[in-house]
Amino acid sequence: MNTLIVLLIRHGQTVANVKGLIQGQGDTPLTDIGKKSTIIKSNKLRFFDISAVYCSDLGRAVRTYEILHETQQSLPEANFNSELREIDFGDLTFGRKDELIEAIFHHRACPEQRYPHGEGGNDLAARIQKFYDDLFNRHMGQTLLVVSHYGVIESSVRLYTDYPAEQPVILKEEDVLELKFDGSRRATLSIF
Repeated sequence: MNTLIVLLIRHGQTVANVKGLIQGQGDTPLTDIGKKSTIIKSNKLRFFDISAVYCSDLGRAVRTYEILHETQQSLPEANFNSELREIDFGDLTFGRKDELIEAIFHHRACPEQRYPHGEGGNDLAARIQKFYDDLFNRHMGQTLLVVSHYGVIESSVRLYTDYPAEQPVILKEEDVLELKFDGSRRATLSIF
């Protein structure tokens, strides 16, 4: 079968999320809310026959996967992958999001421009495309779980679906996103 289903989960809420800090490739622990929402996401995954799991190698994503696996031991062991890391905000890492939002919007509008000592949107997109190219070559006909970060999930949605460019990608704490590829590199998006 030529269908590929990719289930996307964002890591649970972290201390930096609560404080309004940009984490990028920095890391802080999950909060209790982040742990509880991960259990809810795990319950949603019970309806899928997952063949493989890919996970960012950053600590907050790894801990999210561990909770998923603790609550649903039938999940395959994760393949930890640096291509699934959040964008590298460079010198802006751990800065206050409310103070840096204009810089973030500027970089989104100019994806070729890199954050100081970090990455740009084109760098993130190239990492994601490389990751998906591997999925298309190795996993057609399967259902996969990807545990990652907002930037990776947003970019996946924008790269592979017809999501309106002017509309923000909203992720609720307990959402599981599904990208369903039917024999092409274009997907339909569902949110559970």
